[in-house]
Formats: sequence, structure tokens, C-alpha cells
Amino acid sequence: MARLSPDGSVDIEGQAKVIALSDTDSARPERGGSEIYQRTCVLCHGSGVAGAPLFANAQAWAPRKAKGMAVLLNHALLGFNYMPPRGSCTDCSDSEIKEAIRYMLSKANQ
Repeated sequence: MARLSPDGSVDIEGQAKVIALSDTDSARPERGGSEIYQRTCVLCHGSGVAGAPLFANAQAWAPRKAKGMAVLLNHALLGFNYMPPRGSCTDCSDSEIKEAIRYMLSKANQ
């Protein structure tokens, strides 16, 4: 996990959380779950490629939700079945991936 985590982060009270990806990348505001989903996750979860649970499909997400956030996050970060590590979002922080999972789960509950 340490090998896949961002190089560092900066959290200034009263300002948007900022993450530094590496020495060569500039810091940027952390993105929300909806943005990460639209940017990366939709590629598979929008169509169900390779058995990916469809976005907003409560039945497809129920057994995954039952496993808990820790398992879902671990699968997303390390890869699971046909899902590549980090869902192919190589510049996403762990917390951004977690927010994307929360976003997808919240839409499956509606």
C-alpha cells in the first residue's frame, strides 16, 4: 500500500485539501467522488464491462456493499478480478478513490 500511496499531502485549515502527487507534479485541489467517477470509473461501471457492477444498480452493488468499505477500497486500490489497480486512475489519491466508491454506493441506494 505504501508503494501506491501519494508522495504527500497538505491540509491547510479553511482551504480545500491539496495533495502533492510527486516532486514534478504541482499540487491540486482534491477531486470529489462524482468527478472521479465521471473521469475514470464510468468507463467500466457505466456499461458493466467485464462484470463491473453497473452504476446506480442497487442489486449489483448490494453484495459488494455488504463486504464493507475497507474491502471495497482494498479492491479498488490493488485491483480485483478484471478491475485494474486504482481503477486505472493513476493520479487519484486513496481518499479520492474512496470518495468515488462512496459516490457509486450512494447512487445505488436511490
